[in-house]
Amino acid sequence: MADPIQGVSGSNAANIAPASGATANQQTGSAPAAATGAAPAADTANVAQVKTLLDMISQVAATIPTVDPGRVAQLRQAIADGSYQIDPQSTAKQLAQIESFLSGPSGG
Repeated sequence: MADPIQGVSGSNAANIAPASGATANQQTGSAPAAATGAAPAADTANVAQVKTLLDMISQVAATIPTVDPGRVAQLRQAIADGSYQIDPQSTAKQLAQIESFLSGPSGG
């Protein structure tokens, strides 16, 4: 099974030293890769793909509006003096939209 890091597979797991301090080759009795003439596989990562993802996250984050302290103060005052009116239909619709967003495109 391939790892999410491009080009890395589970076959490299045999070269990882166990907690006991003995290498996997010592435990299995097989010769090390250098003695057999085979070079150990190198791990790779696609840095360009990670950069693209980070750029996309930054773009989305830039579109999120910042908090307007003046508006917050207005709402607090309206709630405190009882003049803030709640629209239950709108609240329910917005909650449904949030739930849909959180559940993702698969709907589950």
